[in-house]
Amino acid sequence: MTKMTEAELMQLLAAITPPDEAARAAAHAHWASLAKPLGGLGALETMLEDAAALTGTAQFDFSRRAVVVLCADNGVVAQGVSQTGQSVTRAVAENLAARRTSVCRMAQAAHCDVLPVDLGIAGAPVPGVRDCRIAAGTADFTKGPAMTRAEAVEAIGRGIALTRQLAAEGYGLVATGEMGIGNTTTSSAVAAVLLAQPVQTMTGRGAGLSDAGLARKVDTIRRGIACNVPNPDDVLDVLSKLGGFDIAGLCGMFLGGALAGVPVLMDGFISGVAALCAVRLCPAASKAVFASHCSTEPAARLVLEALGKTPLLTAGLHAGRGHRRSGQYPTVGHGAGGVRGVLFLCGGRHCAVYAPMLTLVLGGAASGKSEYAEALVLRSALPRYYLATMQVWDAECAARVEKHRKMRAAKQFETLECPLHLETVRLPRSGTALLEDLGNLTANELYDPAGAGDAAAEHILQGLDALAAQCENLIVVSNEVFSGGADYAGDTDRYLLALAQVNNALAARADAVVRVVCGIPVHYKGVEK
Repeated sequence: MTKMTEAELMQLLAAITPPDEAARAAAHAHWASLAKPLGGLGALETMLEDAAALTGTAQFDFSRRAVVVLCADNGVVAQGVSQTGQSVTRAVAENLAARRTSVCRMAQAAHCDVLPVDLGIAGAPVPGVRDCRIAAGTADFTKGPAMTRAEAVEAIGRGIALTRQLAAEGYGLVATGEMGIGNTTTSSAVAAVLLAQPVQTMTGRGAGLSDAGLARKVDTIRRGIACNVPNPDDVLDVLSKLGGFDIAGLCGMFLGGALAGVPVLMDGFISGVAALCAVRLCPAASKAVFASHCSTEPAARLVLEALGKTPLLTAGLHAGRGHRRSGQYPTVGHGAGGVRGVLFLCGGRHCAVYAPMLTLVLGGAASGKSEYAEALVLRSALPRYYLATMQVWDAECAARVEKHRKMRAAKQFETLECPLHLETVRLPRSGTALLEDLGNLTANELYDPAGAGDAAAEHILQGLDALAAQCENLIVVSNEVFSGGADYAGDTDRYLLALAQVNNALAARADAVVRVVCGIPVHYKGVEK
């Protein structure tokens, strides 16, 4: 792929024209002439008029649409700003290529193509992912610039080329997605500088950081800004010093949309920061930016206000891991981590609601939690997987395991043994997975010589993220800890603290948290479906 120079980029930006107000007026007249209340479609009607102003006609065609997921790793992850490691970026990219993520299922229901793109994943290229690599990830911005200025321009150029190519292939609508562990950190850093806001205001918990993790993230961004001293009046300087290949590529996609007359859907905080970069580079590019929703990241609303965009959907969505995202227009869409969320298809002959879920089921011994979790799985018509965590120590234990395997097989479960190293599990195909249970898994990782030892909690959470990226629904069973109020010492306390850490982090990112008491489910988060 040909590299773009900064001079060539500036030439392209100069070619972006203001929106076509005559086409906007024509679209307005068309919708006003229909047998409905004036402005009856609300924000959707306004966005249709905006689309006319971008494309130059009130007769546009959105029948071909694509979600482009830009994947890249960020060196700043070395500072402990994320609960997961870079391996998750690769795992999700692999599943995007295999069409096993939730965004792929959502896009399929919406008759929307998914294009995963590698702009800089650490390690070797991922088979099945379009190779637009600039480098194998960015540098740690607390030590110096994340990338060179030329690399930032190159990433923008590749984003421009992607959108223009899709337009040439007949796509009338492009939605943005991204996958890169650590990219809420890079986005917060870029936004803090461009909007001249305190770092703490612009920084959120991402995929569910603890208070200590959030404090470490804020400190990391402050150190990165102090180290690099980016110029807020020079977008390329800010992007190259604090950003990522994915943000720069997304910035290019918005610019490409403005050049090709294709609406580009902005999804959440990270793509919002990319859109802000695009508009700061060329204000006329704002015509190609269409806001799907406002996430709960602290800076998301500030970014939307700076762009002057009103999202179609405000529903408390917070993906954290943007790789699972989808949006359609006039369809509204959102997804996360493998994608958490709901896709609503409206206004056409196809209507669908798709709601992938992460559910945590807690309970004491013999509380009925396992039976409840299994009942949830049996409601699903998708392939069923049972992730067994018990270690086999002797013949009696092996016989018990085999008995349970046969019982589960009769219920159409496929059993996968995973007493250690959950991150290595690969599901044969996407479906509903039941992990039973976190108590066993934590003990195994803590005490088995081949386990993670004191890093057990972090290791397990990484594995859960990698697993969630592969399935449509993930149900995890765990034991309550510390509810009895007793004090423990030694290894017991060490074990309980590790399990509590896993439980708390998983509950923060789960769609539903259910505690089972005497066989009765009590919903602490989410509602029973």
